[in-house]
Amino acid sequence: MAEEIPEDVRAYLLAGDGLGRVSVTERYPNVEARLRTPEVQATLYRYLAGKEPWAEEVPTLAMAALDTLLATPTAEGAKSIRKLIAHPNPLLRLRAYRYLFAVVYPRDPDGMARVVRDMLTDNDEPVRLDGAHFVRNLKMAGAMRAFLQDWIRRAPERKWDHGESYAIILELVK
Repeated sequence: MAEEIPEDVRAYLLAGDGLGRVSVTERYPNVEARLRTPEVQATLYRYLAGKEPWAEEVPTLAMAALDTLLATPTAEGAKSIRKLIAHPNPLLRLRAYRYLFAVVYPRDPDGMARVVRDMLTDNDEPVRLDGAHFVRNLKMAGAMRAFLQDWIRRAPERKWDHGESYAIILELVK
């Protein structure tokens, strides 16, 4: 599937930082516009729904593709992204959760709460921390109070009581 991603788009996505991307845009002046085309986005969704993102320990291309698609999240696109929340790489899961959250934000408070609950019960602190930031920054604590109180109560048994996510949630439920 990765080979279906146009060469210029793949180069841009794998370029990393801003300087690398500037170099790619010098070689391929229209690459940023191509990233927004329906054809390229459909190719990225097919790639993300396939097996390749699961084959690499550090799925750099998949993470960059998710970062790009996050600019225009769709419910249809979420179908390709949803299974990535089970990926072993926490940074890829984090991006998948952000995408799923962006699809429901702000019009579906129940959907937002579902995504945040999943984030807060993830095995890795970076994902839980992002979920805690959503709760705090979007003032979701009141609506999620019962869940958050239970989360705090169960955090020690899950060894989640030493991270920043714990501190944020603890402060919110006081």
